[in-house]
Amino acid sequence: MAMEIDQESSPHDLAVVLSSKERDFLICRNGEQVKSSSITGKIVGLYLSGSWCGPSYEDLYPKGDFEIVFVSSDKDNELFNEYFGKMPWLANLKQLFRVREIPHLVILDGTGRVLSKEGVKFIKHFGHESYPFTSERVDYLRQEEERAKEIQSLRSLLVYGSRDLISNEEIKISVSELEGKTVCLYFAMSTHRRCKSFTLKLAEVPVSKLMGSNILLYFAASWSLPSREFLPKLVTAYQEIKKKDANFEVIFISSDQDEPSFNNIFSSMPWLALPFDDEKKAFLSRRFNIVGIPVAIAIDPSGCTVNTQVRQLLETRCRSLSIYGRTHKEFAATT
Repeated sequence: MAMEIDQESSPHDLAVVLSSKERDFLICRNGEQVKSSSITGKIVGLYLSGSWCGPSYEDLYPKGDFEIVFVSSDKDNELFNEYFGKMPWLANLKQLFRVREIPHLVILDGTGRVLSKEGVKFIKHFGHESYPFTSERVDYLRQEEERAKEIQSLRSLLVYGSRDLISNEEIKISVSELEGKTVCLYFAMSTHRRCKSFTLKLAEVPVSKLMGSNILLYFAASWSLPSREFLPKLVTAYQEIKKKDANFEVIFISSDQDEPSFNNIFSSMPWLALPFDDEKKAFLSRRFNIVGIPVAIAIDPSGCTVNTQVRQLLETRCRSLSIYGRTHKEFAATT
């Protein structure tokens, strides 16, 4: 990995570089003005970027003697442009540090000397451990990385600092629980089209794995207001039942008109779904005579229908959820 540490001979007076004749202050995220001279003597990162760019450097913020100065390239804040757009300092900064693309993070030491113009690469690669961005620190991190390759383990790959947990929404699993298992590391991006389709493919569950389980068929759609209103109640019930019956599962059967709408509502559900526009949807709708939605139907481990009024039971504030019982004695309405 080629990441160079700059050692420029002439330091920069940031109090001068970041000011103009009309302005001698910077702005905090809360709108408060602070003197440009307040960053003198600190390690400073000049972050030239726009709101559409990443990465985020919030985990560096707690460093007491380190400051990041955001130099915006946004064009859509009229008040910002009206005031700061007339100032020559932005163009001067880009020219001074030879910025050709954004995001760009220039690291300067307490004297104003440039430590590195490759701060973005450092943060992406080493995170906040890059601090204080000296050549000694970067060399140390590189050596540690090489050592980690030689003694690779799940802990060296997945544990970071005091965090030794892997999470999936609200479920947290200790890395130690994964040791001894075959583990697949899946690198993806939620906004990437091919990642979206492949992620759904990875999440597919063979129907054979659901055999012998209590199943709830949930007919709904994102455009249906009753469906959206009922969803939080069903999520709560699902979580409660899961604590008592790990094999319990809900299968969402969508009536959405397009796949983006299906994906949008399904992303807020913790259970499974029939693939969008699957041919089985029409069959199931006919089989259970689905006219209006939402409808929730309970199927027992033998595949028999045991309850077609699950929605009504949950909406009448049932306290004890035993939707698979042949009787409803355990359903006690709250008062």
